[in-house]
Amino acid sequence: MLGALALVVLGGAFVASSMRTTAPAAIPEVPVMVPAVSAPLASPPVTVGDLPTVPVDALPSSAATPEGASPSARAAAARPGPSTERPKREDEFELIQRAQDKLASEPSSALAILQEHQRRFPAGELTQERETMAVEALVRVHKKPEAKARATALLARFPRTPYVARLERALGEPLSVASPASTSR
Repeated sequence: MLGALALVVLGGAFVASSMRTTAPAAIPEVPVMVPAVSAPLASPPVTVGDLPTVPVDALPSSAATPEGASPSARAAAARPGPSTERPKREDEFELIQRAQDKLASEPSSALAILQEHQRRFPAGELTQERETMAVEALVRVHKKPEAKARATALLARFPRTPYVARLERALGEPLSVASPASTSR
């Protein structure tokens, strides 16, 4: 075993020494092709002097700041402030979140918030969530017939709603999901 190892080491040393003594192979020259230069453009290039200029005082941001304002005050006035108007989607989500927060402790308050949501977003993205929470809140304020009617209306409008189990749990009874064929008769 040691003999085989010695042979491998000696062979490697021999190959390494022979590589140092031989000259490297010549790399063939590859001709480099230089593209032909095209004719100059017909129109002269535009220079900075050719561009229109606007005085700084004519810019909209400089009119909003007083003449004696410091440079930092001018810079602050030039930056747009944070938008106070949020997208509708955030408003809709906020109402649903507020109703969810009130549902367990103050179901009447949750119902009021859900009514506001229904008024502002009658066909919003969170309609199914709103109706499910309304059913839960109505059960908590002892208006089970109204809750059942609202759950049935939700199922008629959204037959494949993922909230069926939650609605049944809130009502304490199974709901029949109306098939599209039975509603069209």
